[in-house]
Amino acid sequence: MDKYYVYSEGSLKRKAKTSINPTVNDAIGKDILDNYDLTNRLDAINNIPILIAQGSHDILTPNLAEKLLLEHIPHAKLIEIEKCGHWTVLEKPNEINKIAHDFFNTSLLS
Repeated sequence: MDKYYVYSEGSLKRKAKTSINPTVNDAIGKDILDNYDLTNRLDAINNIPILIAQGSHDILTPNLAEKLLLEHIPHAKLIEIEKCGHWTVLEKPNEINKIAHDFFNTSLLS
């Protein structure tokens, strides 16, 4: 499925081969739902700066991310990274680093 997560299949040449372990993936998903689902406590994150950096060609599109997240967390900011899939750090490392750097510098100063 790797090619479905990138904008350019050439990006896959920069990624080390990894294997998928369904047991581990299920455990991670369960842990997220059990420990990190803040749906009923969104007011607890009202004062936390939130940035979502989404590839323009991610399977979870920026429009879908906006619908799923920004409707519930209106103070969050969504940045769309053009010509990029899900693996922003693989396909656009310099751009995602600059976005993170700028976000943290701005957030710390606020």
